[in-house]
Amino acid sequence: MRLLNIGCGRTYHQDWENIDLISISPAVKQYDIRKRLPYPENYFDAVYSSHLLEHLSKIEGKNLINECYRMLKKNGVIRLAVPDLEVIVKEYLYNLKKAVANNKQAADNYEWIMLELYDQVTRTYSGGEMGKYLSNNNISNKSYILQRIGLEAQKYFNNKDRDIEKNTNIILKLRIFSIIDRLIYIVKNFKYIILKLILRIIGGKEMIKVYEEAMVRNSGEIHKYMYDRYSLAKLLKEASFSDIKVCKAKESRIKNFSHYQLDIIDGHVRKPDSLFIEAIKKE
Repeated sequence: MRLLNIGCGRTYHQDWENIDLISISPAVKQYDIRKRLPYPENYFDAVYSSHLLEHLSKIEGKNLINECYRMLKKNGVIRLAVPDLEVIVKEYLYNLKKAVANNKQAADNYEWIMLELYDQVTRTYSGGEMGKYLSNNNISNKSYILQRIGLEAQKYFNNKDRDIEKNTNIILKLRIFSIIDRLIYIVKNFKYIILKLILRIIGGKEMIKVYEEAMVRNSGEIHKYMYDRYSLAKLLKEASFSDIKVCKAKESRIKNFSHYQLDIIDGHVRKPDSLFIEAIKKE
């Protein structure tokens, strides 16, 4: 089977063709996923993408889904995972109502869900306000945050509170970059390192700050669009996909999908805030 993982980041499997805008490993090929991809028509049996679409503009997302249709074989499967806007809005309204009624736990949960709504749109530095919140040693609603974003939060909590790891049995599989990977990264980003040095000489710290904010907004951290089950299904339908189904993290029409541990790691959903949806290329 030919399998394509688009925008894989650090989550990839050697049996897949793994691509991203920026490669962090020799196992990941670097392509501008906002443009036509270098694969022929009717080539892949399945295409998978997790938490990528929201980082593209609406038109860029539409173009990518059309590309997926082009590259898939007849009866090929596309599987997408994105932050579920519908659930975020429901959580916001639920916690808002209880917070107004002076429920302290709901007030804390309200603060978090507001970050989910806005931080990834407005942030100006890596990690943003969500990262700052998660780095706090006095978080009272850890269980709620783990329920919302799972292993993404666990990497912050592991070093500060081992009891949570024991109680929830969630183990974040951190991928440790080798020295070779780091050297490759430095070589690929050498021009940016030199540019920062020049900017510092010309404009000092303020110029560096402007540059870093621009890099963050162009790095893939920022959400440019959000989807719910209706809008994502509509996007797939407009690209001529059929048999569109919302599914659970453990469900898939991709053969042996659970084996690859892309959405599930050690039995736990990697991104529990996700909307999972699949569709078929019939023609």
